[in-house]
Parts: sequence; C-alpha cells; structure tokens
Amino acid sequence: MKTLILIISIFTIANLCAEPKEQAGGAPAESAAELKREIAELEKRLLKLKIRLAEMERDLAISIPVEQRKGDLVINVLPDGRVLIDKVEFSKDLLEKRLRRASMMSKDVEVFIRGGSKVKKQTVVEIVDLCRKVGIYNIGLAIQKQKK
Repeated sequence: MKTLILIISIFTIANLCAEPKEQAGGAPAESAAELKREIAELEKRLLKLKIRLAEMERDLAISIPVEQRKGDLVINVLPDGRVLIDKVEFSKDLLEKRLRRASMMSKDVEVFIRGGSKVKKQTVVEIVDLCRKVGIYNIGLAIQKQKK
C-alpha cells in the first residue's frame, strides 16, 4: 500500500513539474530542459519502485490476482509448503478451524487457493480436502504456469 501511495505521489509530482511555473513577469520560472531532467529523474525513480514491487511479489511467489467477496477466503500456498491467509501463516489444524468458522458464517463461502508453479501439488490437495471436510465446495484454484 505504501508503494502504491508513493507511485501516486510521484505521478502527481511529475504532473506538477510538467506545468511550467510563471514568475511575476509572466516568464517561465524554469527552463524546459530543467523540467525534462526532473521528469526523467522521477521516471527513473518510478521504474525502480516498479522493479522493487515486482521483486516483492516474486519473493512471495504469488502474482495472480483474485477478486474476492466479503467472507471469501484467499489461501496463498508458498513453494516451501507454508499456507497464508491475509499474510498470516496457518498450520493445518488452524487452517481447518479457520475454514470451519468461515463455512459456519456463510454457506456459500468461496475459497481461492493461489500459488506459483513451484507449489507442491500435495499441499493444494490437502487444502481442498480440508475445505470439503468442513463443508466448503466452492473452491477456486489460481496456480501460475511454469515459465518455459
């Protein structure tokens, strides 16, 4: 979220810099060359932020967006077998309790299981089995293809 706010701020600054400021006499305060240099610098910073954001996404091994309704669960499966919901790690026992609570709150709750290409299939199967065990049958899979 902080990165998004920073990116928006950079775009705002770039737009402000793109409009030449006028002095009292009506002449531009800065030359066009100076503004171009400032905009180029801001674009470099934006590119660095985009790269960092992509690295952070890659580190989580998850980059698949999933739309979510209130009450639905998105379960992120990491390559090492860890399971996260809202960036909180869950053991199998705690995951079962969380799924059971979600199924009690709403009979039409949906669970989305997300993961990268290196996720162990057995982990995904175990999560699907837990969902069925507690009465959740609306299950979506969002697994990223392995790059060739």
